[in-house]
Amino acid sequence: MNYIKKENFINGSIEVGITSIIGDRDYQQDYLYFSQNDKSTLATVCDGMGGLDGGEKASYTAANMLGDAFENSKPDIDYVNFFKETAYKMNENVKMLVDSEGKPIHAGSTVVSVIIKSDLLYMMSIGDSHIYILRDNKLVQLNKEHNYYEQLMSQLRAGEVTKEFVEKEKATTRVDALTSFIGVQNLYLIDLLTNPIKLEKGDIIILCSDGLYKNLSDEQIQAITEDNDISMQLTADRLIERSRALKKEGKQDNTSVLVLKYKGY
Repeated sequence: MNYIKKENFINGSIEVGITSIIGDRDYQQDYLYFSQNDKSTLATVCDGMGGLDGGEKASYTAANMLGDAFENSKPDIDYVNFFKETAYKMNENVKMLVDSEGKPIHAGSTVVSVIIKSDLLYMMSIGDSHIYILRDNKLVQLNKEHNYYEQLMSQLRAGEVTKEFVEKEKATTRVDALTSFIGVQNLYLIDLLTNPIKLEKGDIIILCSDGLYKNLSDEQIQAITEDNDISMQLTADRLIERSRALKKEGKQDNTSVLVLKYKGY
């Protein structure tokens, strides 16, 4: 499993479960980072893109830059600006990655990350991985996917394209193309919570790469989480197990899940 877990001071208000599989791929391009201190918790899932080990380098670099920045931040930091400023630094560093011959690797990574400080949830999302919150038997996706399909739907709502054009484009391979990610290009879109979410006791936060939600519907993710919430590690394991069992097309992608439960104080 590709992840770093650091716990300088155990934060008893947060329970975590972490699972990642390589699936049917030849290499693992997902990378997870989890870190706690006595005040805050950071959870991050990065899904790399690029040939050979390029995607792995991109996701590793992005995750570790975010983790290091968090661990070296001041206690009173504004996490909204922290996420934004760090994202641009991550993008520039991943853009500069080179191979053994010194040539640019042209690899990138999606990023979803949350920081929980006391009872407040901060969020950053770039790309098409998902962040969910489960509260009162309702699962809500907190972020938007940065891909061509979502761009089309936004243009349709604004009256910039027709339904016929959207249907035609949906039938192409372009529909899943990312419109924002870390590396290769300038950073165009970042989803941030301008105002943090005030957590309630029992809230469950799920971060996952697309290998999970492309096999499991939101209803299935909710049902599995509710059925196994006795343990967040069990929840993460079962989500991965069901994703593998119900894989819809072709090979099982790299799949990663990081589950957090807010237990209150």
